[in-house]
Amino acid sequence: MAETRAEYTTNILRHLTFVVDSGPVAWAVYIKRSRPPGSKKALDDFQLKAQVCFLDQIGRIEPLPGPVRLKVWFLRGFGSEAKQRPKTRDIDGLRWVSEHVVKAPDLTNYLKALEDALNGLAWVDDRQVVETWCMKGYIDIEGGCVLVEVQELDDSDMRKMLQKIANLPLEEMFA
Repeated sequence: MAETRAEYTTNILRHLTFVVDSGPVAWAVYIKRSRPPGSKKALDDFQLKAQVCFLDQIGRIEPLPGPVRLKVWFLRGFGSEAKQRPKTRDIDGLRWVSEHVVKAPDLTNYLKALEDALNGLAWVDDRQVVETWCMKGYIDIEGGCVLVEVQELDDSDMRKMLQKIANLPLEEMFA
């Protein structure tokens, strides 16, 4: 399978998809004293759940050795907020999104928790993740879920792509 982006093609060597059947938990720096005492346990539980779901759905594989593209949908369950959520897609629905989705926790903290959980399973180390696409939102599933797609990229294609990008003027990179 090949995917074309910004005038370069990257061959995908292996493609793994799986679902973590619990809502996302954000990675946090526990040096801060303001952290609630249960948050480390919640993070550990989420990371263990992600590892178990990976092994149940993908199986034990040799971790991907090369560059990796990661796509993730972090979907929280509505929980008690479901009663407040408007049923229609009107201005009240947009207001609800801005009041709930565009809030903490940070998307990058969700991502870090998942990346750390998959070290040694999906890849050797999360520094292999060279391209990421992720989003957070809500879903009508009790507790939520995390949808994960991992793609091993062809190393030689990555080098060609980086060389091409290095030669582009800055304004063309984001065109």
